[in-house]
Amino acid sequence: MTDPTPERIDAVVLAGGLGTRLRSVVSDRPKPMAEVGGRPFLDLVLRNLRRVPGIDTVVLAVSHMAERIVEEYAHRSDLGFRIDFAVETAPLGTGGAIRNALSKTCASTLVVTNGDTFVEVGWEALLRAHRDAKAELTVVLGKVDDAGRFGFVETDSRGRIVAFREKEPAGSPGRINAGVYVLARAAIERLPDGVPASFEKDVIPELLARGSIVCGFPTDGRFIDIGLPESYHGAADYLRDHLGGGEQ
Repeated sequence: MTDPTPERIDAVVLAGGLGTRLRSVVSDRPKPMAEVGGRPFLDLVLRNLRRVPGIDTVVLAVSHMAERIVEEYAHRSDLGFRIDFAVETAPLGTGGAIRNALSKTCASTLVVTNGDTFVEVGWEALLRAHRDAKAELTVVLGKVDDAGRFGFVETDSRGRIVAFREKEPAGSPGRINAGVYVLARAAIERLPDGVPASFEKDVIPELLARGSIVCGFPTDGRFIDIGLPESYHGAADYLRDHLGGGEQ
């Protein structure tokens, strides 16, 4: 059942990466603005966020070629939420970038996603599971045929994350961190502002060490990562075949 008055949700999109591995095919723009199906990949990410119940503000955390993203999205009013920007003057890492964006948000619950990945997930079910578990962090776990590139995520019988395994040999299927999170504001407020930090290597291990409730939310929906040339081209094929060239 859909909540009649959904909690306000703000989102942070990590869109500041250098995209070094993609430069052989996309060199003239920031990675999240790589064209897929005739439009920036970031459009697909933002259109996916329109489905988040209670979404109010989306903050684009930008760094590399930030002005291109600001120019493209500063005046967009067709997505159903307000867009703001958190510009890094020096690279802060994923954790530092989220902390830097915090002043642009008001909600006690945040959705965080990467600007270069897309995952099909049931947002209402995800948020409900996060609330019901009283989790401080919920990590969306994508299902892929080859998890070797990403590393596996282990959960217990309650769906709580117990470990992140190192990358395995190519060809091993499994559940991976899909780069989409629901987190309590307090989980990121603990970080000092303006200090580089990795969300994956610093924040999540610290939450686990504190005994915080960190849950995994599995999804069998399509997972797209445009970080490599071959996966970038695969994203274009998906949009053409399933989304009519990028329309949603």
